[in-house]
Amino acid sequence: MILTEFLVGGGLLTIAGAGMGFWFGKLDKAQKAEAAASLLWPSTLGTVVATEVQVKRSGHGKSRSTHYVPLIAYHYEAGGGQRQGTRIRFGMLGYSLKSNADKVLLPYKVGNPVTVRYNPANAADSVLEAGVSTGNLRFGFFAGWGCAGLGVLLVMVGLFSGS
Repeated sequence: MILTEFLVGGGLLTIAGAGMGFWFGKLDKAQKAEAAASLLWPSTLGTVVATEVQVKRSGHGKSRSTHYVPLIAYHYEAGGGQRQGTRIRFGMLGYSLKSNADKVLLPYKVGNPVTVRYNPANAADSVLEAGVSTGNLRFGFFAGWGCAGLGVLLVMVGLFSGS
């Protein structure tokens, strides 16, 4: 019975982990490509209208975690109209330390001018730090493939413990 549980559980973990690793890898690659393309986007002058560090909590009990997400809003004119952007850099999800989120917002004071890069195909798509991708999605890539490796290990234990 335990042999079957190791084989089935390990097999499912391998498939799920590989799928997660592949998916996050594709997302990370797409984020990097868009970040690189943003270096060629036209720029315009904008104004910072708001900044804050949002606190996000997830999980329960001992597995509870807190992440700090730097948020910004800026106005700019592009594509024949007024726009509002919120992206600082590509792939930014959050930080485990508030001080790291604060550092991201340090150069952006409310009321100050900022250089905004915007997508010429969609002027509502903008970024402040062109060419920069934080790589936060790499964690999902490595976690997924780590789970896949653990799944393979469980399958191996199941196979070799039966002999």
